Amino acid sequence: EKRLGLHLESEDVFVNIVGGIKIKEPAIDLGVAVAVATAHRNTIPDPETVWIGEVGLGGEIRSVGALAMRLAEAAQLGFKRAIVPQTNLREAGRELHSLKLDIQGIRWLTEALEESPAQGTKG
Repeated sequence: EKRLGLHLESEDVFVNIVGGIKIKEPAIDLGVAVAVATAHRNTIPDPETVWIGEVGLGGEIRSVGALAMRLAEAAQLGFKRAIVPQTNLREAGRELHSLKLDIQGIRWLTEALEESPAQGTKG
């Protein structure tokens, strides 16, 4: 709400994880934040983009472990684009160049939605 200027106080927000899996993975934060924000704005996030990153309380996007491995898997699954923590890009460097993904580094949550082209509105 605060970092993106969304007014969710009167909304019911639910995050459904397939099969009731318990997630202890902070790298999912960014994807969930983008999903909630785009749903609130009644838009659809780009289905060919994967968002990976931990979101701090200040809206900063924090590094995650094993980024190259995560992105290789995303490319195998058919994703064309990845939005990741800027700090990870400096660390991973050469490993990421061989991947067939357009990789964008971001530092703040607000940048995630700027980098997320909407695919229209939901019916």
